[in-house]
Amino acid sequence: MDAAASSPFCQGLLGEQLGYLSDTTIAASILDGSYAIPPEVDDATALLIDEIGRIGQTIIRGSTRQDISPDEFSTYWRRVRESTSSSYSGVHFGHYVVAGTSERFATFFAKKISLTMRTGWAPSRWGIGLTVLLEKIAGVALVNKTRAILLMEGDYNMHSRVIFGDRMMAIAREHDLIPEDQYAEKESDGQDGAFMKRLVYDFSRLMKIALGIVSEDASNCYDRIAHPFCSLVFQAFGVAIASVIAMLSCIQRMKFYLHTAFGESPGFMTAILGTIIQGLYCQGNAASPAGWSVVCAILLAAYNQGGHGAKIRPPIRGDRLETAGVLYVDDVDLFTMDADLDEVALWTEIQSSTLDWSGVLIGSGGTAKGEKCFGYLADYTWDESGQWHYAPPPTKPLVILLPDGTTEEITVLPCDVHQVTLGVASSPDGNDQHHLAAEDKARDKWKSIRTKAEVWVNRLKKAHLPSKYVWVSYRLQLWSSVRYSLGVLSARLKEMTELCPRFAFEVLPHLGINRRVRKGWRYMHSAFGGFGLLDLATEVVISRVNLFLHWDNPAPIGKTLRACMQALQLQCGCQGCPLAERFYPMGELCDHSWVTSFWECVSAYSIMIEMDYPDLPLPRANDQMIMQVAISLGYTLEQLRSVNRCRISSCSLFLSDIASADGRRVDPTRALPDVDYSATSAFD
Repeated sequence: MDAAASSPFCQGLLGEQLGYLSDTTIAASILDGSYAIPPEVDDATALLIDEIGRIGQTIIRGSTRQDISPDEFSTYWRRVRESTSSSYSGVHFGHYVVAGTSERFATFFAKKISLTMRTGWAPSRWGIGLTVLLEKIAGVALVNKTRAILLMEGDYNMHSRVIFGDRMMAIAREHDLIPEDQYAEKESDGQDGAFMKRLVYDFSRLMKIALGIVSEDASNCYDRIAHPFCSLVFQAFGVAIASVIAMLSCIQRMKFYLHTAFGESPGFMTAILGTIIQGLYCQGNAASPAGWSVVCAILLAAYNQGGHGAKIRPPIRGDRLETAGVLYVDDVDLFTMDADLDEVALWTEIQSSTLDWSGVLIGSGGTAKGEKCFGYLADYTWDESGQWHYAPPPTKPLVILLPDGTTEEITVLPCDVHQVTLGVASSPDGNDQHHLAAEDKARDKWKSIRTKAEVWVNRLKKAHLPSKYVWVSYRLQLWSSVRYSLGVLSARLKEMTELCPRFAFEVLPHLGINRRVRKGWRYMHSAFGGFGLLDLATEVVISRVNLFLHWDNPAPIGKTLRACMQALQLQCGCQGCPLAERFYPMGELCDHSWVTSFWECVSAYSIMIEMDYPDLPLPRANDQMIMQVAISLGYTLEQLRSVNRCRISSCSLFLSDIASADGRRVDPTRALPDVDYSATSAFD
């Protein structure tokens, strides 16, 4: 419960100077940037203090409005669901919903909450919570496999949501202080984070630039944030100290009761006599998501001081992108990619970035969960024929830092081993077979698409439901779970079409459809006389088109997507956007990637994409693209692949790139230079 007390903000001289709530003069000096950091403070903590001071000088102290009007009270409770569980005291959401309809009661409660905002005083019932254990996996009721949700008072959560979730976050967004690498934000979700990760994998593969990825899962993210540290962060982002005290002081002396199927426990759990809880946000506290978001903003800003991350340079035109990785709540994937680093220097940078992130996480009170951490090193080798392969994983250990100062080794996986992050099973090699058709156990938390379909069909066979209810389950239960992250997958259309037929055939009688009906009628929309079954390949195409709307967005996803498209253009050797060309045979010459699969979808479904993508100018009059000439000569696919490998190794696109000065013949020294393949991963 109090693991966050290991934070440097809770210990030693710094802990004494800050107190439990960072409401001292020393805390004020940190916020205005005048604090002299003691020499015994470690480097990571010093970086966090500097970042808090930088933001504290940017935002006016206490700039959040510290009152609430009766209209705001009524509007807030008009939007909630009355059935939401809350409150050990018995004052549930229904009471506040009704109070919001009365001007007299709304005024009374608004003034009461405003008093708390201005003074830091909180009702004693705010310090009592009711813990409910929810199953993470249906049917698995083991305590270590459940999620503890704390039901807190309705007006406590209203105060937390208004001050921290609304007003504090509005200030953070106004000053552009939430990094673009955080994907648990407005107008973004976990799929965007998974898509960004996929694109970085693809860019590395298309350009043959070595890439390091380290996944560091934070242990108990909401329950391992030191209160002195998060109080400083909240104040730096403009929250008045009174509201911070009102929120945190209740948690520090919280009495935790337990709700079970047999009722509520007569006893409670709390801090040891004479101590307080120093490291909980509580899952169920409306301030927790916003609090974690601004804490991560500080952590990421401190981490970026080390110059870590992936440096993505579009190979044709555009600004260079630097991205630290993908952060989504407690899931962190750190990228390390730099074309200027050799293998030894890259591995040193990967280890340095891993330790630096562990350090700032420990400074906040958290720590990485070693058994859930892993890493990849996607490096490339070439054989004598010019074919590339993934290099074997390094034998050197990769370690994370622990709060006690020791290190723990984490696994470095081969590039073809899948791991599930953000709901998607992915690996650097881009193979999606695990996500599509892995044989998982029915009680596993994560299931592949095939397992989801098989479990659903088996349950359906035992349910004996009328056809109309099977249709409801088919669309709202099965496909709602299958559709998530479909667009992120980079599997080819053939893999998608081979997955569905058997499952669709088995479900036909339950849907009231004769099995002898031809396949075309099964998937045709009912408006055209068909039955309206959903086709996996078609749903994937729709999802991919939706994700492609990120094109040219100034965010990291849009920039990385453009860089991948340019890399694809260089690899296939076309003059303009690859999506404007027929997929066959040029698409077959390219490495597997999301943009390659999207190109196949656009070509197969005759989708017209209009986008701002200028053609490369011809260097000479009457010049031609090398690959267009090779295709027009009728070369076989294998011959085209050989020509393309030679073209890429010589960094050539146009005939003029390999022709003599008079343009009458091919210059052998330019067409077939004696160079190492690994040195020609990018066009100059």
